[in-house]
Amino acid sequence: MSVPAAPAGYTRYLMKSKLGMGRDFRVLDPATEQDLFLVDGKVGARPKAQILDAAGAVLFEVTGKLLGIPKRMDVTTPDGTQVAHLHSPALKFVRDRYTIDVAEGVEPGLAFSLVWAIDRWVERD
Repeated sequence: MSVPAAPAGYTRYLMKSKLGMGRDFRVLDPATEQDLFLVDGKVGARPKAQILDAAGAVLFEVTGKLLGIPKRMDVTTPDGTQVAHLHSPALKFVRDRYTIDVAEGVEPGLAFSLVWAIDRWVERD
């Protein structure tokens, strides 16, 4: 697959949704399609996902409110430290594949957490 180069100062990743109930995403190197991360969505009344590195270690966890009401999600490290909080009105775009540019110095797993949370909102709309 041909993916354009990332802008200067950024690293590009390719996210592909996996077939399944939890809205899982494989995160790949766009040049080799080697698995780099997994966004492992969990099924349940409360939105939840884990962001895993290539070795399977948990980097971040995403949790939402029961039934997604209100539309809020928190991203935490494995020790429970909150690193992001999302809230949003209804979003009206649908995508199952994303190309993400992550600024140097920014943890890619955080970006994947945010994408998963937004995709989960779209799925529920």
